[in-house]
Amino acid sequence: MREVRCKLARAAASGRRALLIAALPALAAPAAAQAPAPAASPDAAAAPQEVVVSRADRTDTVAIADLPLTIVKAQRQEQVLVRRALFVSGSVERRRPVVAGVAEGDVALAETCRWSFKSYLQREICFTSMTGMLSCTEPEVTTLADAAEGQAELADDAAAMTCGESFGQAAAARASLVGDLRARSAQLFEADQASKVAPLFRAAGAAIRPVGAAAPAPASPRRQRR
Repeated sequence: MREVRCKLARAAASGRRALLIAALPALAAPAAAQAPAPAASPDAAAAPQEVVVSRADRTDTVAIADLPLTIVKAQRQEQVLVRRALFVSGSVERRRPVVAGVAEGDVALAETCRWSFKSYLQREICFTSMTGMLSCTEPEVTTLADAAEGQAELADDAAAMTCGESFGQAAAARASLVGDLRARSAQLFEADQASKVAPLFRAAGAAIRPVGAAAPAPASPRRQRR
């Protein structure tokens, strides 16, 4: 089973190396080869920019599920626990527009409250050896497609002070995202098992059997006719 663990570790490491290798050409490109940035037009220079006045970050755990498995290879078996968690992480920002060359207060521009929430699935695979020793892989986090973002104009100072975790529209968007993920958590965990976990063990030459499932019965010898 040590071979299975090594192959799983190499598979995770190769994925990280592939990302680094893909980024090397851009890092190695000489500065002279890069096109110069176009000069900013007077209209663009006067366009309002934004500064972040305040920011509130939040992470919510949506669902947790542990999947016990037994992996079998060459008549040897080992107990495996796949730990999975769904969570939503994001922030709510209060932003103030700023116009270059114009003193603050000379131009009345409304502040905005902007929110952005993304969903993630974290996976960790733990092995229990025959001696009871427990070892786990490094947690891997996958970004899911489910997300929520938006913004609202803050009409006055009183409204601006409410821009945070409890801001009405931001809180409703986060609650809707969390509720949808919680309702689909079993489906998301099953999809992750089929697309991420099972292929790792198959690539290592190990068969997967749910805990409690009976082992395949050995084939009975055939009787020879005399």
